[in-house]
Amino acid sequence: FFFKQKTAYEILYGLVGSEMCIRDSAMTAHILFRKIDANNPVTHSSKIIGIIKKKIKFKNLIISDDISMKALKFNITLNTIKAFTAGCDLVLHCNGKIKEMTKVAENSKKLNKFIIEKTLKYYRLVGND
Repeated sequence: FFFKQKTAYEILYGLVGSEMCIRDSAMTAHILFRKIDANNPVTHSSKIIGIIKKKIKFKNLIISDDISMKALKFNITLNTIKAFTAGCDLVLHCNGKIKEMTKVAENSKKLNKFIIEKTLKYYRLVGND
Protein backbone atom coordinates (compact mmCIF):
# COMPACT_ATOMS: atom_id res chain seq x y z
CA PHE A 1 0.00 0.00 0.00
CA PHE A 2 2.09 2.87 -1.30
CA PHE A 3 1.12 6.36 -2.30
CA LYS A 4 2.88 9.36 -3.76
CA GLN A 5 3.51 11.64 -0.82
CA LYS A 6 2.84 15.29 -1.45
CA THR A 7 5.19 17.92 -0.16
CA ALA A 8 4.17 20.25 2.65
CA TYR A 9 3.96 23.02 0.07
CA GLU A 10 1.52 21.00 -2.05
CA ILE A 11 -0.81 20.28 0.87
CA LEU A 12 -0.38 23.63 2.62
CA TYR A 13 -3.27 25.19 0.75
CA GLY A 14 -5.51 22.29 1.74
CA LEU A 15 -4.61 22.58 5.42
CA VAL A 16 -4.23 26.26 6.11
CA GLY A 17 -7.60 27.88 6.34
CA SER A 18 -9.31 24.57 5.71
CA GLU A 19 -12.11 23.55 7.99
CA MET A 20 -11.45 19.89 7.21
CA CYS A 21 -9.14 19.33 10.17
CA ILE A 22 -11.65 20.98 12.48
CA ARG A 23 -14.95 19.66 11.21
CA ASP A 24 -13.89 16.14 10.20
CA SER A 25 -12.03 15.09 13.33
CA ALA A 26 -11.46 15.92 16.95
CA MET A 27 -8.45 15.01 19.06
CA THR A 28 -8.72 14.06 22.69
CA ALA A 29 -6.36 15.50 25.25
CA HIS A 30 -4.71 13.60 28.07
CA ILE A 31 -6.10 16.02 30.64
CA LEU A 32 -8.64 15.70 33.43
CA PHE A 33 -11.87 17.60 33.66
CA ARG A 34 -12.50 16.70 37.29
CA LYS A 35 -16.03 18.12 37.36
CA ILE A 36 -17.07 15.76 34.56
CA ASP A 37 -14.85 12.70 35.12
CA ALA A 38 -12.51 12.85 38.10
CA ASN A 39 -10.95 9.46 37.32
CA ASN A 40 -10.13 9.53 33.62
CA PRO A 41 -8.41 11.91 31.23
CA VAL A 42 -10.45 12.77 28.14
CA THR A 43 -8.74 10.05 26.07
CA HIS A 44 -10.02 7.39 28.51
CA SER A 45 -13.32 9.03 29.46
CA SER A 46 -16.49 7.55 28.02
CA LYS A 47 -18.36 10.31 29.87
CA ILE A 48 -16.56 13.11 28.05
CA ILE A 49 -16.46 11.38 24.69
CA GLY A 50 -20.18 10.65 25.17
CA ILE A 51 -20.79 14.38 25.67
CA ILE A 52 -18.85 15.12 22.50
CA LYS A 53 -20.84 12.57 20.49
CA LYS A 54 -24.30 12.98 22.02
CA LYS A 55 -24.64 16.44 23.53
CA ILE A 56 -22.46 18.34 21.06
CA LYS A 57 -23.61 15.92 18.31
CA PHE A 58 -20.13 15.54 16.83
CA LYS A 59 -20.48 12.92 14.09
CA ASN A 60 -16.91 12.63 12.83
CA LEU A 61 -13.66 10.94 13.86
CA ILE A 62 -12.47 11.15 17.42
CA ILE A 63 -8.74 10.58 17.50
CA SER A 64 -6.62 10.15 20.62
CA ASP A 65 -3.61 12.29 21.16
CA ASP A 66 -0.29 10.41 21.02
CA ILE A 67 -0.49 7.58 23.55
CA SER A 68 3.28 7.08 23.50
CA MET A 69 4.03 10.49 25.04
CA LYS A 70 3.85 9.12 28.60
CA ALA A 71 1.02 11.45 29.63
CA LEU A 72 -1.24 8.49 30.43
CA LYS A 73 -0.55 6.34 33.48
CA PHE A 74 -1.00 2.85 32.06
CA ASN A 75 1.11 0.74 29.71
CA ILE A 76 0.71 1.09 25.96
CA THR A 77 -1.62 -1.92 25.69
CA LEU A 78 -4.02 -0.77 28.39
CA ASN A 79 -3.91 2.84 27.16
CA THR A 80 -4.92 1.63 23.70
CA ILE A 81 -7.76 -0.54 25.03
CA LYS A 82 -9.03 2.23 27.32
CA ALA A 83 -9.00 4.81 24.51
CA PHE A 84 -11.05 2.60 22.20
CA THR A 85 -13.39 1.54 25.01
CA ALA A 86 -14.02 5.20 25.86
CA GLY A 87 -15.06 5.90 22.27
CA CYS A 88 -11.99 6.97 20.31
CA ASP A 89 -12.21 5.92 16.66
CA LEU A 90 -8.45 6.00 16.10
CA VAL A 91 -5.50 5.87 18.48
CA LEU A 92 -2.34 7.75 17.59
CA HIS A 93 1.06 6.27 18.40
CA CYS A 94 3.88 8.51 17.26
CA ASN A 95 7.27 7.49 18.68
CA GLY A 96 8.03 4.87 16.01
CA LYS A 97 8.97 2.08 18.44
CA ILE A 98 7.97 -1.09 16.60
CA LYS A 99 7.25 -3.16 19.73
CA GLU A 100 4.83 -0.51 20.97
CA MET A 101 3.32 -0.09 17.51
CA THR A 102 2.66 -3.84 17.40
CA LYS A 103 0.88 -3.71 20.78
CA VAL A 104 -1.28 -0.82 19.58
CA ALA A 105 -2.14 -2.70 16.37
CA GLU A 106 -2.95 -5.91 18.24
CA ASN A 107 -5.32 -4.05 20.56
CA SER A 108 -6.97 -1.77 18.03
CA LYS A 109 -10.52 -2.26 16.92
CA LYS A 110 -11.21 -3.43 13.39
CA LEU A 111 -11.74 -0.78 10.77
CA ASN A 112 -15.36 -0.19 9.97
CA LYS A 113 -17.11 1.65 7.15
CA PHE A 114 -17.31 4.89 9.16
CA ILE A 115 -13.56 5.00 9.88
CA ILE A 116 -12.63 4.03 6.32
CA GLU A 117 -14.85 6.73 4.79
CA LYS A 118 -13.59 9.42 7.16
CA THR A 119 -9.90 8.57 6.81
CA LEU A 120 -10.10 8.44 3.01
CA LYS A 121 -10.45 12.24 3.07
CA TYR A 122 -7.02 12.53 4.68
CA TYR A 123 -5.48 9.95 2.39
CA ARG A 124 -6.71 11.93 -0.59
CA LEU A 125 -5.29 15.13 0.90
CA VAL A 126 -1.74 13.77 1.28
CA GLY A 127 -1.76 10.82 -1.12
CA ASN A 128 -2.56 10.16 -4.71
CA ASP A 129 -5.30 12.21 -6.31
